[in-house]
Amino acid sequence: MLSFLNQKLKFLLIVILGVIGISFVFFGNWTPRNGGGSVNDSLAVIDGHTIRYADLANAERATRLIYMLQTGRPAPSSAQADQAFRQRTWSRLLILAAARKAGINTSDAQVYDFILQHPFFQEKGQYSDERRNNFRINFLSPQGINDARFTEIIRDELSIERMVKAVSDTTVVLPAEIEETCEKLYGKASLEYVEISESEIRKSLKPSAQEIKTFYDANPATYLDPEKRVVEYVKFPLDPKQSQLKGAERDEALRKLGQKAYEFANIFFQAYDTKQPVPDFSAEVRKQALEVKATAAFTRNESIIDSTKGKA
Repeated sequence: MLSFLNQKLKFLLIVILGVIGISFVFFGNWTPRNGGGSVNDSLAVIDGHTIRYADLANAERATRLIYMLQTGRPAPSSAQADQAFRQRTWSRLLILAAARKAGINTSDAQVYDFILQHPFFQEKGQYSDERRNNFRINFLSPQGINDARFTEIIRDELSIERMVKAVSDTTVVLPAEIEETCEKLYGKASLEYVEISESEIRKSLKPSAQEIKTFYDANPATYLDPEKRVVEYVKFPLDPKQSQLKGAERDEALRKLGQKAYEFANIFFQAYDTKQPVPDFSAEVRKQALEVKATAAFTRNESIIDSTKGKA
């Protein structure tokens, strides 16, 4: 049941659904013979166009081809599958006629884009003429489908998809309608349940120390935190007055500040380069009346910048 339709497509959709419903009954049971008993080659008329046996056979081959392009496997062959594909073929014919009547056309560029981007014709993420040719030889030719017919089938399918999307995009299905349909298909269902409080269960659980140890020993990774570290550092910021400086004066203040930071760091670099004992960091900080800051604890997968929230 459809609750809302675009006004331009509402009447057209009703006609489509009506004809499809009739066709499933009529075409599935009708023996196409005239009053004199001879075979009648005309099966149906859709929007003024006569559908004959040859037309239906071609349309069914197109349906099976689209199935293969959509699923990646050949269409199954059985009495039940054949009936399903026959009904699907009639649906495609009806929707295609509606798409043409609604002025839905598919350009050559859209057809070519579909072919170029289809996985069947891709190799290493790019279109492959070789794969397209193999598909032509191994599948299309045995079905009697040439390149022109293949292009026509793709064009029709894209038009059908656009027609279905134009109708479905304007459709709203209410929860009550879904519930009504489910009841018709499966009948009503009832569910009974008992709610058990977790707190009551917890009161009855009293594991012993040995049980806790055994469980821990069997699941150590669950309780291991990743190794963390803390880094101490010294900042050399501009003072409030220097922060107001502009141009060359600010550049000079920054240069002096950078020189001060270099001289402080060089104390440790020189000791490392000369293989001398590295001075105590905290002692050097106190000697120069600097302020030590520290990052938050961070893991190997985190950066120092993350641990200082961008302040390092």
